[in-house]
Amino acid sequence: MKQLNNQVEKVKFLEDKSSSGKVRDWSGKKKRNLRLSEIYMMIKESYRKLHSEKFNRFLNREERCRMCATVLKYKRDKKGKRTLHEAYFCQLRLCPVCNWRRSLKIFSQVSKIIQSIEEDKEYAYLFLTLTQKNVSAEELDKMLDDMMKAWHRFLGYKKVKDVVKGSYRGLEITYDKNLIITKKMYQEKKDYYQKLGLKVGDKNPNFDMYHPHFHVLIVVNKRYFKNKEYQILAVATHSETGEKMVVYQALYGEYGVWVRPLSMFMEEVDRVKYPEAAQRYRFERIAAGPWENSKQQEIRTTRTTHVVNEGVRRSKMSDAATHSWDIPQEEPELHPLVAEFLDQETTEGRLEVLQRMSGKVDKRDLDSLCFCLDMNPVGGSVEEELDAIRQCIRMQQRYDAPRLRYGK
Repeated sequence: MKQLNNQVEKVKFLEDKSSSGKVRDWSGKKKRNLRLSEIYMMIKESYRKLHSEKFNRFLNREERCRMCATVLKYKRDKKGKRTLHEAYFCQLRLCPVCNWRRSLKIFSQVSKIIQSIEEDKEYAYLFLTLTQKNVSAEELDKMLDDMMKAWHRFLGYKKVKDVVKGSYRGLEITYDKNLIITKKMYQEKKDYYQKLGLKVGDKNPNFDMYHPHFHVLIVVNKRYFKNKEYQILAVATHSETGEKMVVYQALYGEYGVWVRPLSMFMEEVDRVKYPEAAQRYRFERIAAGPWENSKQQEIRTTRTTHVVNEGVRRSKMSDAATHSWDIPQEEPELHPLVAEFLDQETTEGRLEVLQRMSGKVDKRDLDSLCFCLDMNPVGGSVEEELDAIRQCIRMQQRYDAPRLRYGK
């Protein structure tokens, strides 16, 4: 190592300056690069003497590392600015020069992406730090594999896919080389050391340990933070004035149900009251997103069950001149196809189940289904009622906004 240090001191290093005049530290990084090549050479010789299979892994690393950034070719553009045109880099993960170059490249790429995203005011950011417990050098490889698998599994979840519009992940591994707890360490992690009953001067429990963690930048829609969305339940008519009213339910908080006149529901946002609102109307239709969660599924199922069970009691109060109902004495059980229909979340799925109902359900099953859809049974045969339900579903798909949010 002493011979290497003498060699390093004799080398003439490149001095490079940025456009602002700041000197880029090629010299310091190349010095560390040469020291790394010496370490690779020592490891290679150790494995050679032990006849280890790992010898082949380090066979060329020493030379690649030593030759890194020794050949740099520059060109001048039309404005006379000198830019790096051609170079040889070893691309080894631990190389200080290559890591520096890689960080500059990533910074440039991410900056351009963020600048492009900033132009679209519909997006915002989440910054996450995902950590793991400290591990020894022998456990590090397995820990990194587990972390990568967990990250890809996390991105595969449907709720995450619906939320995340894009992401950048960076891996950082820190190493604790302090044998004892210093005063600075104790001040930075006072609660941690007090919990372990340790003080300044005690042996560091994390000495010679590695701490791998992810730094993640996630791009999401701004609606992710507001989460004030609503679901239209029905468009009703006021019994006294005949005015159209919208019955809708909040998909947050206590999931309250509200009524608002249709004319007010379709109003534009009050720019005086909400000058920074991005949308035009108070309520706007949006695509189904990450908030279609288990709570909403529970609400939909609970509401459906409630309507079916309450159907008999409601029928007693309905207008007998409009239609009549078969009133069973016991609470009806849902036909399996009706239950399957109610579990469907897409129009196509519901229409497919309706197609299979032909000849398998009776009038009472379809009456229950009509209650769930907030529509009056049309009477007639089973096939006629099935056709009416199909038309109702297609009309809802075309005109009803299944999910809306309040513009604030």
